Amino acid sequence: MVFWLLSWTAVHAHLIDAQKGSLSLKAERAYLAMSIPVAGLKGVDDDGDGLLSSAEFNAHLPAIETQIRNGIGLSSATRPLSLHELMIQLSLSSDKPAPERQLLVMGHFALADTDNDLRFKLQIFGQQADEKRQYITVTREEETQLLTLSPEHPQWNVFPSLLQVLQTQIQLGIEHILEGADHLLFLLVVLAAESSLWAIVSVLTAFTIGHAVTLLVCNGLAWTAPPALVEPAIAATIVLIALKELFRNSAQQKHSLLQRSILVFACAIVHGLGLADAFTDLGLSGTGKLTSLAGFNAGIEIGQLGVAVLGVAFFQVLSTSFGPVAVTRLKQGFLGFAVILGGWWFWERIN
Repeated sequence: MVFWLLSWTAVHAHLIDAQKGSLSLKAERAYLAMSIPVAGLKGVDDDGDGLLSSAEFNAHLPAIETQIRNGIGLSSATRPLSLHELMIQLSLSSDKPAPERQLLVMGHFALADTDNDLRFKLQIFGQQADEKRQYITVTREEETQLLTLSPEHPQWNVFPSLLQVLQTQIQLGIEHILEGADHLLFLLVVLAAESSLWAIVSVLTAFTIGHAVTLLVCNGLAWTAPPALVEPAIAATIVLIALKELFRNSAQQKHSLLQRSILVFACAIVHGLGLADAFTDLGLSGTGKLTSLAGFNAGIEIGQLGVAVLGVAFFQVLSTSFGPVAVTRLKQGFLGFAVILGGWWFWERIN
């Protein structure tokens, strides 16, 4: 390992990118090489500048080693695996002197007498937004898996079964739609603009098909649109649908359900670009990735369906209790609020 590190250093200025790493599974060992943020270590940054100098590194090396061993782990179904031959380098680059925001960590786990049910965990995350997500590429012969670790999801199964992949991605899809305020607001605006059950089913179907198609195309082409363009566009779709409905109501005009569904479908393509960007960090290659995509999309639909059911039930209760006129006024007020909030998000995201 020392020879490999020294020989690679002579050729490559950058040994590894920040917040990235690799875990290579061989016959009896799993070789790890990854970067970790200095801000994720406690009691080692004496001057509080967010960087680690050579003096700080040497003074706190035992504490650094202890925190790394406790914060990085690989375990089987029966026991945790020890990290052997731990090596820590102060810089990720062979030509960049200290101080540094990241440390290079290398070592290996013994896989002898273990089963294939492995789980990788990480508990070392920094304070900055770009230090709260760690990407570990796992390889085993021709198989590849990308682990995206965060404080919310600090551990993942290594090469899980397809059933485990499906279950995990369904959960992530539900979480993503429930945590995405802009997606939820758009969905509620669409629901508020419709009155009949058939109209609600039609526009929800158009929305589902729209972003599902985008997910499939982006995944098939291995392409995602720049978030700097997608995020403002998502906010713009909220404003567009809400304003259109407000103007239609003020003019007391009826809308064509077909035209409405086509418009929602077009907006769903934009939302699908945002979902595709979220999906790029998830799943396996090959069949596993297709399973991940199916589970992630199913989770999104489950989350949307749950929100839709609650929204329709809420308006139904209001209509029964206070009458349809009060519900109409409430919807008008909500659409106005959506225009203001969506407009604020649009302005915030273009600046």
